[in-house]
Amino acid sequence: MELISDFENLRREMLENSREIIRLLKQRIKLAQKIGEIKKMNGGEIHDYNREREIIKLISGDRFTQSVLNILFEFSIHYESNSQLNLPGYVYKNINGNNYMEFNGETKNLLGMLKFILNPGSVVFSENKEYKNLISGPGIHIINHKIEDPDVYVDVNGNYGGDIIINGRQMLISKNFLENRENIYRVIIR
Repeated sequence: MELISDFENLRREMLENSREIIRLLKQRIKLAQKIGEIKKMNGGEIHDYNREREIIKLISGDRFTQSVLNILFEFSIHYESNSQLNLPGYVYKNINGNNYMEFNGETKNLLGMLKFILNPGSVVFSENKEYKNLISGPGIHIINHKIEDPDVYVDVNGNYGGDIIINGRQMLISKNFLENRENIYRVIIR
């Protein structure tokens, strides 16, 4: 009986922790938008690599923390950019009749962000060793044989046939992927 009680207490604590994380992330979005407005007024560059390296040195103690920080940086850049363009939080594009959510950043950071968007337990195939290294992480299974019937295609060369398209500094995630994400476990990166 005590084990069940501990389990439920841990679940409640995790839920509260998740709520606090979301509250802080929303606060961070507002800060990123204000920073974007200040940079716009002063003609500053949105991406400040020196500041990112400084923050990583101050906070990062391991690879997980650094990965999370890189994701936060890319989301911040996204919101700062949108602030400069007077756009809402997310940018939607219609390409060839498909709706895509847009994220901006360096390809390596976009692939790093993607591994956190994929479901834990996802199986990923790519013939590109660099992509494999960037997407690998806890819960992602990298395989060396082609997937016959993948759930999703990630196209890193900007061809607009994939469910997720990475083209230079832009990542487009299809509405179809977002709506069916809980069923997506077999991924090909090409």
